[in-house]
Amino acid sequence: MTSSSEELLLQKYNKINFYKKMILLSTKENSLGLIKDIERLTIQIEGILEYYKEKNTEKQVEKDNGETVFSFRTREFTMKELSSYNGLGDNHAYIAVNGTVYDITGEVALNQIVAAGFRPGTDLSEQFNSGKLNKQLLNNTRIVGVLRD
Repeated sequence: MTSSSEELLLQKYNKINFYKKMILLSTKENSLGLIKDIERLTIQIEGILEYYKEKNTEKQVEKDNGETVFSFRTREFTMKELSSYNGLGDNHAYIAVNGTVYDITGEVALNQIVAAGFRPGTDLSEQFNSGKLNKQLLNNTRIVGVLRD
């Protein structure tokens, strides 16, 4: 995986560990919300790993100790590339949130994002992080890559 992909996964794992610590310190009611967040992050991580596995398993690398490992490559998008995935015509509708690029083509999320006045093909991190858009819209949404700075 590329360093940006590894960094993205590390951020998600760190967030899960943070939530796990918060569960120990919170009430039962708050714990349920934190558990839902962990489930969402786990689905995202599994999606990222599955994407790499499906797209790039043809490249195998043998380590010095003889162990065979897979070398994965992720799709990295620039803002310019992301902007072409605006959902117009035959284009897919992609959005970026916190460095992860999601395919919202045909998803409920697309309708709600447009209804809220936002456009696909853009980085909507600020809108999701501020609560203008609900992070649950991204649950079970296919991850297609990462946003490159």
